[in-house]
Amino acid sequence: MDLDEATEFLNNSLADKQPLQNQEVQQLLSELAYLLPLAIAQAAAYLNRNRISVEKYLSLLRGTDQDMVRVMNREFRDETRYPGSNNAVATTWVVSFNEIRETDEAAANLLLFISYIEHKAIPKLLLPNPWSDEELEHAVGTLVAYAFLVRQEDEDIYDMHRLVHLAAKLWRNGQKELKPGIEEVIRHLKSVFRIPDPENHQPWRQYLHHAVRVIENSSQCSIDERYELLFSVGKCLYQDRHLQAAVMAFEHISEAINMLKKVHAVRVQILPPHDSLRLATEQALATAYLQVGQTETGIAMLERVAAVQKTQPEEFGHLVNKHDLGQAYLMDDRVEEAIEMLEQVVVSKKEVMREEDPSRLLSERELARAYRQARRVQDAIDILEPAVAIYRKLPGHNKERLAAEYELERAYFERGRVQESIDVPESVVAGKRRITPEGYPGRLVSEEQPESAILQS
Repeated sequence: MDLDEATEFLNNSLADKQPLQNQEVQQLLSELAYLLPLAIAQAAAYLNRNRISVEKYLSLLRGTDQDMVRVMNREFRDETRYPGSNNAVATTWVVSFNEIRETDEAAANLLLFISYIEHKAIPKLLLPNPWSDEELEHAVGTLVAYAFLVRQEDEDIYDMHRLVHLAAKLWRNGQKELKPGIEEVIRHLKSVFRIPDPENHQPWRQYLHHAVRVIENSSQCSIDERYELLFSVGKCLYQDRHLQAAVMAFEHISEAINMLKKVHAVRVQILPPHDSLRLATEQALATAYLQVGQTETGIAMLERVAAVQKTQPEEFGHLVNKHDLGQAYLMDDRVEEAIEMLEQVVVSKKEVMREEDPSRLLSERELARAYRQARRVQDAIDILEPAVAIYRKLPGHNKERLAAEYELERAYFERGRVQESIDVPESVVAGKRRITPEGYPGRLVSEEQPESAILQS
């Protein structure tokens, strides 16, 4: 970009047009290393936001903390295509960061928070909001006005340029007195990060990569909330296996195991055997082990949890562990033990849950699957027919319904009720077309081989 092109670019970027052929403008472009559009865009954003003259902005640039600029300059050395321009970019950002700190505390706090998380795909709902919604909107607007955040089309999701993100992190390191710090960031993420709901995975998936980044960059932080966040992230990585192609799924499960191992190691040291957090971690780690084929390890851990829970007052977590243990026995071909465990779970859930509760329906389906393996096919049908009828009354198609339909189809076929089994695979394929994207591997297999539809889920 030559001087004329730089002048035109600056002019197009300014909301209030100023005479651009004067000496101050030429000096500004020279100061910004006018070959670099990024620096000019940032200068224009500042001028637009603060309605000051080019001359005033030029004086701010020249009075900027050069120590901070030199730090950024070293970090940017390998990050830009424009040799010699790093100093200009760093200077414009330091000026803007300092202005935000002085004039908009909420925006400065958001900038610091974002410097700890990923720079891409930042949901507005993830941002801390100790103020009113109006103040949060104003703070986000400030960062947008300075061109630090860019809103994705038609969504309340924002991106930050990776160099802006790096600059914000370096600036943060030089402002030790400012909040939030890493502990506040962890506590906020822990407060908004929920164990995933299988029927509504989108929010936690949007938060997941941000939480992983914070965990990876906070190894020296030992507050309880970090381990609780680790546990939630591990559970989400484990559950995400259903939402990825096979290779990616096992990569996620491996990540989940690694994270859950870390949490478990800490909790075993500091928590008594009956502590609910310790038991929940052991249960989550056990189910992850089962998913990657370490059945013996997973069952042993679930049995230890069950033994401890027998000594405690009954609560919902006990049913969850019994359900997982019943599934594990079934996986290990210990069918009679699976049936005994799952029958207990189904009886207990019928006493405390509505018939359409997803957890109850899931346990009923697993018990039916165990009955089928034990050749108690009519018992399986007696459970599956009302379960499928309930699923079909619920809005939309989901994988749990499709799995139940598949089990029912197999049971009909095994009982010789061939005509009743014919329509079910087509129903499964229709459901997969509704809930999976075009080209998704499991959907393609289902369309080619309807009878194998659920096996690919």
